[in-house]
Amino acid sequence: MRLPLPQFVSDRRHPEHIGEVIETATTEFLAQCLEPEDLSFPPMPPFGSWVKSVDEESGNQLYAVVTYVTTSPIDSVHRARALGLSLAELREQQPQIFAMLKTEFRSLIVGFASPPAPNTPSSGDHPPRTGMNQCPPPDLPNTSPPRPPQIHQAVYSLRPRRSPPL
Repeated sequence: MRLPLPQFVSDRRHPEHIGEVIETATTEFLAQCLEPEDLSFPPMPPFGSWVKSVDEESGNQLYAVVTYVTTSPIDSVHRARALGLSLAELREQQPQIFAMLKTEFRSLIVGFASPPAPNTPSSGDHPPRTGMNQCPPPDLPNTSPPRPPQIHQAVYSLRPRRSPPL
C-alpha cells in the first residue's frame, strides 16, 4: 500500500513564487513549478521571460531567462498517452492524472545583484534595488554569480518594466 506524499503548501507564499530549484549548474538551473491547488496544470513561466532566485546564504539575487519548459509524468518509466478527452473530461473522469505530472523549466543565468553592504549609509534609507516582481535593473552586470542558486531555493516570475509613454 502506497501512502500519499505530504503536501507542504503555505498560504504565505508570495504570488510570484512559481517554482523551486531542483538542479543547478554554473550557468543555469532547473526548477520545478509548484503544484496548483486545483485540478489543473501548474502555472509556468513563458518562454523567454525573466525569473529570479535569491541565494539565502549570500543574499545574491540571481536573474535568469527561461529557455525551456516541459510537462511530463513524474515517473520517468511510464510515458503519458493520448486519451482523446478534453481537459474538463479529464478533470471529471481521470483527476489523478494531474497529480502524476510535473512541470519544469530551465533558465539561463544572465546576471546577479549583491545585497547592499550592511555598513552603507544609504542601505537602510532605500528599498532593495528591485522588488520581488520586477525585471532586473538596466545596470545589472552581465556576469556570472559566485555560485548558482542552491537546491530548494524559491524561483519567482518577474514582470517586465513598464516603458514610459511616448
